[in-house]
Amino acid sequence: MIFDDGDRYVTTRECAQLFNVSTTTIRNWVIRGVFLQPYKLGKSVR
Repeated sequence: MIFDDGDRYVTTRECAQLFNVSTTTIRNWVIRGVFLQPYKLGKSVR
């Protein structure tokens, strides 16, 4: 499966690499507590 991105073609392998990079970034955010902070605030409000 090849996606047409203007001049160049993006293969599924490149898409998978981009996806892995994004998931790793999100995982780092979770580890740093970016997503946990609002959850703790919501719990403390209740």
